[in-house]
Amino acid sequence: MTNRGLPNGHVPAGGQDWANYMGRAHTTDALLQGVVQLEGRLDPDVADRAVRLTMEAEPILGCRFVEHPAEPYWEPDLERQGWLRIEAGGNNAAEQLESVFTRRLEEGRMLEVTLVQASDGDALVIKLDHACCDGRGAGDYLRLLHRMYNRVLEEPGYQPGVGRIDRGDPTAVFRTWGIGDLRAAFHAHGMQPPTMAFPYRKAGSDGAVPRNARRTVKLSGLEQLRESLPGRPTMNDLLLSILFTAFYRHGLRTDEAEPAEILSTVDLRRWAPDGWAGTLCNLSSYIPVRIPKGLWGCFPELVSAVSRIMAAEKACRPGLQGALSMEMMHRGMTYASAKEALAKLRGRTEQQGRASPMWSNLGILSRTPWRFGQTAVSAAYLLTPAMRGPSFMAGASSYEDSLTWCVSYYEPERSSEEIERFMDLLEVAGLGE
Repeated sequence: MTNRGLPNGHVPAGGQDWANYMGRAHTTDALLQGVVQLEGRLDPDVADRAVRLTMEAEPILGCRFVEHPAEPYWEPDLERQGWLRIEAGGNNAAEQLESVFTRRLEEGRMLEVTLVQASDGDALVIKLDHACCDGRGAGDYLRLLHRMYNRVLEEPGYQPGVGRIDRGDPTAVFRTWGIGDLRAAFHAHGMQPPTMAFPYRKAGSDGAVPRNARRTVKLSGLEQLRESLPGRPTMNDLLLSILFTAFYRHGLRTDEAEPAEILSTVDLRRWAPDGWAGTLCNLSSYIPVRIPKGLWGCFPELVSAVSRIMAAEKACRPGLQGALSMEMMHRGMTYASAKEALAKLRGRTEQQGRASPMWSNLGILSRTPWRFGQTAVSAAYLLTPAMRGPSFMAGASSYEDSLTWCVSYYEPERSSEEIERFMDLLEVAGLGE
């Protein structure tokens, strides 16, 4: 749709913003979360100031998404901006974290930061609405908060200046790929039907509670496994192969004659033009990775197959069709009609009872140890949004030598026992066994 001539300070929402906001009605809680666990205490006044400065640096965090039926937009909403929330964690911050994880964002808010204070060490939890940024953006925000905290300690009166709101421009990526005619490049029927679904039972939204499961493994151990494999696959290829193995051992394959598919998210920023200064935004897509039968008996063969598929996709505009579908929706439909179309698509997915699982490599938070002032960080990780069945998503992020797998889901739609068994299988598969 065309820009309707918005008032100053109002910014049109992008196609991926639309999709991520609409998804909360049927598929997901649209919530990205991040955790920083500390070995000591933080200064709450400094932390509060740091959060305020991040919102000045990234003003999208102080906006609300306005669902205009023709074309949604971002509207500054300073009165609703929340700063730092402080909660007592008693003797154990980890127990209070589980309570924080289940809490939803206040309607209309893009960011919430909670400081959990506990005698065994504080913890910071961030919650970001997926409408304002993707998984890459969540990691960028954690790094920004870390920098701002330390800058405030060094210079209490520091002012970063008000940043700009940039929703990401997929057309710049399309130009890099040599695509001018989006309609000609789009293949509406290119997606193949899903062949599996993680176990779930249909349940209404009433009483549904978002949960997450996590496993932390040594990154150095995964590196050793990677180096032992023929062709030295990328770390992402290895993690995707581990995920395929865990799904297979969990029994998700529905028919041995059908290939298994995982949709692997891809960050499109790397194909943006040189000099593109990205802010928090949604600029990602996905690659469909389908593995034929007969490759499950030998892990090295599976990794080689995944590597070949990913290399071929990266060589020919990865995530193109997914990105085009969002842009075509944005340009050719009103928001109201797009919302209706998404509801129908979701209805068909629920009727089929299958949905290809999604994989999100949330990236490296830091290779070196963080400190908030003099307080060391013992762990840091990101959490993917909770998905409603049959949809499913797994993710991973790393800090220093630790990689944290995560799955967010809803109870009672999916049982914690089933999810925990799957996480155990991820751990075992990561040993190359």
